[in-house]
Amino acid sequence: MAVVPATAAAAASVNVNLERMYTAVLRENFTQHELDAIAGSETLQRRLEGIKQRVWRPSDEELTLYVTKKANEDLRKQIKYHLEVDKAKAANRWVEDYALLELYDLIMTEKI
Repeated sequence: MAVVPATAAAAASVNVNLERMYTAVLRENFTQHELDAIAGSETLQRRLEGIKQRVWRPSDEELTLYVTKKANEDLRKQIKYHLEVDKAKAANRWVEDYALLELYDLIMTEKI
């Protein structure tokens, strides 16, 4: 019987497939077990780096067009999907921050 190192055993016991990695990258919600499995596996680390490089994220300029309702229909649909279905945490934070800045500007200019 072969002895399996603890990190390899942890990696084998956690199912970290590509779809889950993609979702966790977008939603910034890896579990500690998943992080431990990735840390213990060079293969999973390479896969994670590949996903991080390939995942689509709208630029600040594209998000600005979206929140100011100046984005074309295709971009609007892509960003809406990214925010609502992918539940991309970074993009949602950006949109929320933009809304807060808009509200702050309105308050400071006494338009509310």
